[in-house]
Order: sequence, then structure tokens, then C-alpha cells
Amino acid sequence: MFLSSEKSRLVIVLGGVMAAAFIFIAVVNYTASRNYIREEIVSSSLPLLRDTIYSEIHSDLLHPIHVSSVMANDTFLRDWALQGEKDTDAVIKYLRRIHEEYGFFSAFFVSTETGRYYHFKDVLKTVSRNDSHDGWYYSFLASGLSMRLDVDTDQASNNELTVFINNRVQGRDGRTIGVTGVGLRLSTLANIFANYRRMNGRNVYLVNRAGEVQVHSRTALVKNATLAELATPEVAEKVRGVRNYPMDFEFESPDGMVFLTARYIPEIDWILVVQQPEREAMVAARTNLLRTIVGGLLVTLVVLGTCIFAVNRYQRRLETQMVTDTLTGLANRRGLELRFSLLHSLLQRGGSSFSLAVLDLDGFKAINDEHGHLVGDRILQAVGDIARATFRETDVVARWGGDEFMLLIMGRADMASEVVRRFRIALAERAMTQVDGRDVHVGVSCGLTTVKATDTLDSAYWRADRAMYEAKRGHCETCEVLEA
Repeated sequence: MFLSSEKSRLVIVLGGVMAAAFIFIAVVNYTASRNYIREEIVSSSLPLLRDTIYSEIHSDLLHPIHVSSVMANDTFLRDWALQGEKDTDAVIKYLRRIHEEYGFFSAFFVSTETGRYYHFKDVLKTVSRNDSHDGWYYSFLASGLSMRLDVDTDQASNNELTVFINNRVQGRDGRTIGVTGVGLRLSTLANIFANYRRMNGRNVYLVNRAGEVQVHSRTALVKNATLAELATPEVAEKVRGVRNYPMDFEFESPDGMVFLTARYIPEIDWILVVQQPEREAMVAARTNLLRTIVGGLLVTLVVLGTCIFAVNRYQRRLETQMVTDTLTGLANRRGLELRFSLLHSLLQRGGSSFSLAVLDLDGFKAINDEHGHLVGDRILQAVGDIARATFRETDVVARWGGDEFMLLIMGRADMASEVVRRFRIALAERAMTQVDGRDVHVGVSCGLTTVKATDTLDSAYWRADRAMYEAKRGHCETCEVLEA
């Protein structure tokens, strides 16, 4: 679709304004959405999720903690240990009952007197300070705590990572006589946290007071990663100090801003951490931004295409009106002048010859005076219809003014004379209109000349017009060519 330089500039400016407006609106909406989402994450969704998970951890861990505490205060276990651990089967059955009744992954008792590690399956081993795997036991005894959670491998179950809930068993005199407790599969808690990540796009994990990861949906990080690595050292230091009330943090990561909230769980002496990257929360907002920009650009293209189509259409109509006679539908004076200039320019460069003819309707003024201008207009329209049906597409027929017509006919005057002759015959054979039931016919006088390379429109017109008047006076009935 052709566009002039001015129209091109108009389209570029209009397109630029519309595209800039759509992009501006999209960016403003994205910024507002981002601010809203950040505020919603920090003040609502993340704290709410943290507290929900805190409650669920309570429900998941408090029960085994309670059972472990009951075991530590069970008179059977205490008396059995104080009486010298004589009936091994009795304590194994006791531990097996705990295992089967509550479905815990592990149930155990370690005696401080003999160092024996009793398991619901059998006597597993005798603990030793020389065995690094038994470090948890001596560390717990030295801590002075009555209860503590430890993440360790369970040697009785192919060294599967397990959350052990350890409780101190004391005699009536307060002396420690052993450590008992139960174990939960770490994968069970990890799956719970993995579900939160799938449903909410957040990372949920537990760390101890040293900042070491104790529970994570990615079990490879347990005991092998620290909060400082998952966040930043500065944030990790502050999270380790969380005690009486939750705290919220923000920090920059290589992938952008990250929101983090933490809450201390005193019953297990661990810290719950819920972490959410802003990038994941902004997926919907970024998608909406992209959709808005793409939609805006498409609308811009549609509007520009519509504008270009409308402008070109109306321009073509305007250009057609500029070179067309509104009454007859033939070319007007300007249309003929443009066509003459083109053909004459080609002729000067060795192009094809062409001729110019001037035609004047005989007796048209008398018809106008007798029957009125409406009848005269119908006659002119009929002449236009016959001219379009008679002349070739390469020829140009124009209404020069009033009842005078001018023709540009390809070929020299002898060839053009034959074309004009057919037109005169067609006029003679057809009634132009009817007045009071009578057919009205008109004749035509014409003058014809071959256009020369040295001609102008005026000089060629002068020769053809003179020939036409000679014909009108009867001196050139066959409309012969009159050369200057």
C-alpha cells in the first residue's frame, strides 16, 4: 500500500503515540500490580502461610513429642532400667508396641548404665564415644536439656535420614538413666514442605539455632546447607535471633528480590523459615504486562492499518474526483491535461504516437434552450456512456466544457480517424433521450490532429479545434486531419 512521505510521517507519529501510550499504561499497571503484590506478600499472604505451617508443624510434631515425653516418664521403662535391664525382650516388646500403636518410624531407648541401644527390632548396638555416629547421644547428655530434636541417619533402617525426638529418662533422684524417644522419616516432613512449594511457590524449611538446615523439601540440603547460603549472612544472623515474635525480611538475590519470614518454635527449638522470590510471585503480573503490550501493539497495528486504508481510499476518491467530470463520469480538463503530459513526455523520448481530437455536439444549445438543462444533462450522460463503450482503454475521453469533448487516441491521425468514425456512428444509431415520447438524437462535429513532439496541449488543441470548426461549417465532413 503506497504511502507518501507526509502520510508515512503521520503513520509513524500516530503509531508511536499509540504504542507509547499502551506501553506507558502497561508499565504503570505493572508497577501498581507489583507494589500491591509486594504489600500483599509482606503483610498478608507470607505471614498467614507461616502461621498456618507453624500450626501444622505443631500438629505433626507435638504428638510424637508428647509420646516421647510419656515414654521418658513411663514407670515401666524407668523401673526396668533401674532393675538392671534384665529382661531384654520386655523392653523390645514395649518399644515395638509404641512403634505399632503410633506408627512411628523408630522407637528406642539408650541406657546410660550399659550403653546399649535398644530398638523395637532388637538391641541395635552399644554406643561409644569412639563412634562418630553416636555423637548425638553424648551431646544430648551434656546439653542438660530434657528434650531435643536431632536429624540423623537411622542405622536400623539403612541409614535413612530421620528426625529423632530425644527425651531424657531420669530416676527418682534426678539422675539420668537413659535417653528414649521416637523417630519420624525426614521424607515425610520434606513431602509436606514440598507440597507447600507446589501449591504456593514458597520455600519452607526448618533450621536450628546455629542456622543449619534441619528439614527441607530438598533432602540433599539437610545438614549440608545453612541459612546464610539460602539467604544472606546478614539475614541469617538476624533470623537466628528470632525468639518471642516472628520477623520479616527482604534481601536481594541473583534472581531478584526475595521475601523471608521466620518464626521460632520453642517446643522443638527450631526456627521455621518461609521464603518467597518476588520473581515467582510476579509471573502473573509480568504475563499481564506482556499481554497488554502485545495486545496494545496489535490494536495499534489494526488502527494504523484501518487509518492507512481509509486515508488511501479517500485519497483515491479525491484524486478520482479531481480528474473526473461529475456529470458524465469521463475525465475532466485536469484529467486530460495529466494524461497529455504523460503521453507527450513519452513521445519526446521516442514513445508511441497519439492524436488529439476535439468534438462538439451539433445543435446542443438549441436542445438546452427548447427542453431545458435537465434534458441536456441526460444527453451529456448518454454521450459519456457511448464514449466509454466505444473507445479503447488506452484512449482518453474528456469533457472539456459544456458540450465540447476532447480525446487522446493512441496512433496517428489516420488510425484515430477510424476510431472517431465508429463513435460518430454509435451516436447516430442511439437516441440520447426521449422528450414527449419522441427520441432525441444528436450529431457531432470533430477535428483531429496528430500530436507532435514539439507540441503543447494548446498548440495541438488549436489545430484540432480549427479542424472541428471547419467540419461544423461543412468544409470537412469526414473530419480529415488538418495539419498546421
